[in-house]
Amino acid sequence: MIRCAILGSSGLVSQTIQYLLENHPWFELVQVAGSEKKVGMNTSDLDWRLPHQRPQKNFTILPLDEVKDVEIVFSALPSDVAAVWEEKLAKKGMTVFSNASAFRRVTGIPMIIPEMDDSGFKGFKNHACATNCTVIPVVFPLYAINRNVSISSVSIRTEQSLSGAGWNLMEEVNQLNRLSDDSIPGEAEKIIAELQHLLGNSGLHVDVQCQRVVEDFGHIVHVEFQVDIPSSLEQMRNYLDINGLDLPSSPKHVIQLVDRPPNREADLWFG
Repeated sequence: MIRCAILGSSGLVSQTIQYLLENHPWFELVQVAGSEKKVGMNTSDLDWRLPHQRPQKNFTILPLDEVKDVEIVFSALPSDVAAVWEEKLAKKGMTVFSNASAFRRVTGIPMIIPEMDDSGFKGFKNHACATNCTVIPVVFPLYAINRNVSISSVSIRTEQSLSGAGWNLMEEVNQLNRLSDDSIPGEAEKIIAELQHLLGNSGLHVDVQCQRVVEDFGHIVHVEFQVDIPSSLEQMRNYLDINGLDLPSSPKHVIQLVDRPPNREADLWFG
């Protein structure tokens, strides 16, 4: 088993990683580190905010500088904190996988989407990061189609759930029963930059409008695009057939096609 640690203890991203590592066949979670306010507390004492069952294994939360004797570190830190601590741990020889935006599109620190392709691993040392969560449902189909016909422009409209902003907003909205501001400052710019980077096309015209909606979990993204060669519906279905990698948490088919509008109740855990 590969010994792992998580940076961040109480946020939604950290708790999602804790849940995914419970009984994982390859990875053994042995340490959870967090902020000064959480150091010394047990993970079992923290509010569990996911709809999944809380993992049975309990950890005493360590200071960030006491993470050691692990091969892999999964970082769920805020970007400003991640910018400091991820580099420190990577320089100590640990392999760091980040969910923060601090190192996205930084030379030598690839954004990794394993099911899409393995080109991001070229030159990989021991520090990589995930994309913006809203980029994932956009880049997969566009990547699959762009392998076959060239995409010239993309228009995106998002309906992003409260979880994307963290549990504080979820609690605030659930208490007030309303969302005071549905804008997401800077989100469109992040999506455009990361999408162009992942598709290897800095000149791709991308128009994005982002909106926060009163739903706890699950983003819905509406995408329109133009291609240089007209394609039939059947051709598009064939383009979108991307197989999974037979990994513990990878779906058999990366893209699931349904002949109806998406909805969170039916599709949130689809695949």
